[in-house]
Amino acid sequence: MSRTGTDVQTTEPTSPERDAVRPSWRAGVLSAVFISLLVIPAGLTYYFLVLGPPETGYEQLTIGLLAMLPGFAMGGAGLLVAALD
Repeated sequence: MSRTGTDVQTTEPTSPERDAVRPSWRAGVLSAVFISLLVIPAGLTYYFLVLGPPETGYEQLTIGLLAMLPGFAMGGAGLLVAALD
C-alpha cells in the first residue's frame, strides 16, 4: 500500500512535545520574578540594616552589582521566553 499526501502525519504546533517544554520555561520566568521582586531587595535591606552602609569602594561595587541583579534576571527571563516561544 502506498502512502498518499493525505495520510502522512504532521506535527501540529500544539503537539505534546511542544507542550512538554512550556512548564520548564514558565518555572524559570516565575523564579526570575520571585528573585527580582523579593529575594534581592530583602537581601539588600538586610545588608543595610545589619551591616550599615558600605564604606569601601569594593563594598560599594558589590552592592551595585547586587542591585543590578533583578534587571539581569528579568532580562534573562525575557530572552528565555522570546527564544522558546
